Amino acid sequence: MLLVALVAGSVAAHHQARALRARTPAEPSPGPLALRVFALGSDSTAASFAWMRAVLAFAHDPEAPAVGSWVHTAVALDDEWTAPLAYGALMLAAQGDVDAHEALLRQGLHAHPDDPWFPAALGMSRLLHSEDPEDAARWLRFAATLPGGDPIWAVAAERLQETP
Repeated sequence: MLLVALVAGSVAAHHQARALRARTPAEPSPGPLALRVFALGSDSTAASFAWMRAVLAFAHDPEAPAVGSWVHTAVALDDEWTAPLAYGALMLAAQGDVDAHEALLRQGLHAHPDDPWFPAALGMSRLLHSEDPEDAARWLRFAATLPGGDPIWAVAAERLQETP
C-alpha cells in the first residue's frame, strides 16, 4: 500500500510540475487589495510581487494584455518606486498603449516632481506618438530646468520650436 501511495504521489507531483511549467504569467492581477492581503499588509512586498509578474508577463509575451494590469497594480501599491512607473510606461508604449504609457509618465512626474526623466520621456512620447512638437518642446524644456536635467533637452526644445 505504501508503494501505491508513493507512486501516486510521484505521478501527482509530476503532473503538478508540468502544469506549473506550462502555465504562463498571462493572468491579470487580482488587484492591489487582494495582493495587500496576500502580503499580510506589506505594500512593498505586494508591489514587488506585482512588478515581478509584470516583468515575467512581458518577457513571456511582450503583447500580453496582463502586463498593464500588473504594472498598474504595482504602481497602486507603491507609487514612490520608480521602476514600475518608468519601465512600466516603456512596456505599455511597446505594446502600443500610448494613453496608458503617457498616464504612467504623468503619474511618475507627480510622484517624483524633481526627477527630470519623466518629463523628458513625456516630451519624447508627445513627439514620437502624438506628433505634437509644441507640447514635446514644452516638456523637454521643463525637464532641462530640473536638477540633473540635461541641457541638451533645452536645445532639442529650441530645435522643435524652429521646425515649421
